[in-house]
Amino acid sequence: SVSTRGGIALGDCELCGAMKVSVRSVKTGKTEVTACARCVDKMNLIPKRLRQVLQRLGQWHPLLDLQLHARKTI
Repeated sequence: SVSTRGGIALGDCELCGAMKVSVRSVKTGKTEVTACARCVDKMNLIPKRLRQVLQRLGQWHPLLDLQLHARKTI
């Protein structure tokens, strides 16, 4: 469950299990989960809100996830 305090969403990370941390809604494949900043960074995930903004601006492409991941692992 996620609670909001002062505009910051606090909850449990569904990926690493960290509790009472700030979380963001992200997509991993076709599944949407809540993840902490550490997991978002380590797994190179794009928060849902940023994905929506990029789609509206026409700068989003489904292969962008793969390109970002490949660039980070090199």
